[in-house]
Amino acid sequence: MLTTFRTGKRYVVCNATLKTVMGKDEVTMFEMTGLVGKHLSAI
Repeated sequence: MLTTFRTGKRYVVCNATLKTVMGKDEVTMFEMTGLVGKHLSAI
């Protein structure tokens, strides 16, 4: 995982493992929370 900054937004560049969870090569920090949330369940 690599964090990059472009035009004021923080992007996460996904490695192979994260790509399976995120479904994309690159996501913003805000997108990441929504995408990861789909894989979590309430306790």
